[in-house]
Amino acid sequence: MADNEDNEDIKRRRAQEAASIFRRLNENPADEQALQDRDAFLARGEAEQKIYAQMTRALSAAKMGMAPKPKAPKSPLVLVFFIVLGAALYFGYEPAFIALQADARTELEAQSFDLISGDMVILDASTALADETDGTIRQVRLLKGAAFFDVNSEPRPFAVVVDGLTVEVLGTAFEVSKFNESISVSVAEGRVTVRIGVETWTVQSGQRLTLDDNRQVFTEESPENNIANWRDGFLVTDGMTFGEVAEVIDRRLQGPILILDDDLANTRVSGRIDLSRPIITLRALAATKNGTVRSIWGLGTIVTGD
Repeated sequence: MADNEDNEDIKRRRAQEAASIFRRLNENPADEQALQDRDAFLARGEAEQKIYAQMTRALSAAKMGMAPKPKAPKSPLVLVFFIVLGAALYFGYEPAFIALQADARTELEAQSFDLISGDMVILDASTALADETDGTIRQVRLLKGAAFFDVNSEPRPFAVVVDGLTVEVLGTAFEVSKFNESISVSVAEGRVTVRIGVETWTVQSGQRLTLDDNRQVFTEESPENNIANWRDGFLVTDGMTFGEVAEVIDRRLQGPILILDDDLANTRVSGRIDLSRPIITLRALAATKNGTVRSIWGLGTIVTGD
């Protein structure tokens, strides 16, 4: 469906790719590989052409607003500005389909909600869900972000649906999170059944199931005290990638975080990080990987490698 195609996670990845190509061409307009990558990117469709055009317009606007200085070198901050501005224009403050569908959503802080079924959910910052409960089933659809569910035991099953994955339980406590195109289910109490297509998995207390970007499934141990610890203002990274950690931090910042270095985004990080000071934490984490963080006037944040 068109709504699914334009979800925030896909848009973020598309914007990062466009920004990376734009940066390379700004540094060297004759870069043949970058020119080929640009042409291939634009050939993919209207959405790619839209984000690239918006970055072009943002650059033009930035140049028009600057006094001419013929002999002065281009400031890298100008490049950062138009990349972030283009991405901010592209993303907007909230995809329209999420705003229309959501029955509960948060902005820059986590918040608890009572569902129609009487069960309780805690939504992480910048998270949204639709409550689809009726007389026969307790069901919610996670639209973006991360949620911790505390489900009562009763005859009606409880289900969480997210991007082709369904978590089914009768009564337990568990977390469901979206990271770009991957999904993870972590169980704090009891057990849940995860269904993807015709296949099912049972996930026990202290375990996590992950459906990765390539639609591959794997399970691993996940200590109960590491599950949804964003509720207490911190995150145990537990082998997450820098990009996944940045996405959790991104939920607490105005505007998107764009990582322009794939190697940095895919680097595994370990440790406990403070979510109460998101931009300071992001800068400190990037510095340990020789990365640089630039924030532009509340529009968004750019992360580059060494």
